[in-house]
Amino acid sequence: MAKVLKENKDGLIQKVIHEEEEHEEEKKQFSPESPQNKRFLLGGSVFLLLAFGALLYFILNKEAFTVEVAPQFAPLIFTDHYSTVNIGELTKEEIAGGILLKIGETGVEKGGIEGVYLAEGKKILGLSDFSARIGSTLKATEDNFLSENFLLGIFVTKTKPFRTEDKTLPKAEGDLFFLLKTRSFTDVFTDLQIWEEKMFADLHDFFGVPVNAETAYLLTKDFVDGIIHNKNARILYDTLGGIVMMYVYADETSVIITDSPEATGEVILRLSGSRIKK
Repeated sequence: MAKVLKENKDGLIQKVIHEEEEHEEEKKQFSPESPQNKRFLLGGSVFLLLAFGALLYFILNKEAFTVEVAPQFAPLIFTDHYSTVNIGELTKEEIAGGILLKIGETGVEKGGIEGVYLAEGKKILGLSDFSARIGSTLKATEDNFLSENFLLGIFVTKTKPFRTEDKTLPKAEGDLFFLLKTRSFTDVFTDLQIWEEKMFADLHDFFGVPVNAETAYLLTKDFVDGIIHNKNARILYDTLGGIVMMYVYADETSVIITDSPEATGEVILRLSGSRIKK
């Protein structure tokens, strides 16, 4: 028994010594004086100083790296594709010409719609900014009767191939339209009738109708009442009875400006589809 106790005592002493050695080793590892920890402390101090310097820089320079966030408008109807055109300092005629060129460049198939958003830099233009850029006389935006969110769209009527140097590409033909949103039919009825006097002058370039000796009479010709796809419309006809321009009350809160009954019908269908989806 004495022998066993002696052996256990020796083992216990060895265990205590071993644990003490491990404890001393841990103290060395966690000590700030160790070379490894000195490197960690130095690196952490450098990052802390850099973070403090960056924070101080932004506080003292509040306008640094400030980027204007462009308003993002929700699609008014489903579009098969959309694109953004940066109009920069272009004139109204140049803006309209660029839009008309996009009709031939769109990859949308027949019966589809491409939405076109106009931008200045990173800012998408709302209706009031667009009206100002083209010198429009539309005043309903001043009374907030019309939403800033509007759609300039292309309804593709046909696609046909054309040959380039190395391949054949589809070339589209289509009809342009503007889709405006209002609070109610009665809010804009009077304003739109007032705008009739200048609507053709404001928008004729977008529909590819030049003002010359043969078309000058359209500047003063009156719009007349009409029905398009069972919707009330005001229509500007030429001398042959063709539709030059019209605006259609598609529903209680939607107005379509176009020269195409086909585009009108497709937009009305998509407006109905949007209401059903909601």
